[in-house]
Amino acid sequence: MHLSVVNRIVNMGERAGNRAAGQVVFTGGVARNPCILDLLRQRPAPVEVVAPEEPDLTGALGAALAAAG
Repeated sequence: MHLSVVNRIVNMGERAGNRAAGQVVFTGGVARNPCILDLLRQRPAPVEVVAPEEPDLTGALGAALAAAG
């Protein structure tokens, strides 16, 4: 199941034209899953995968900053 989620994440990124190179910041509640992070880091073209301490709050924080700006 974890590999299926990782493949979906990678495919969505590729369809959006975002080929990972260098560093990727992974946010959202699923970023709390260490298995998902490890599988993302093991992809054929390995990149540094970074997850913030509170990955499930980043969307709300971004929306609040956009609204305030």
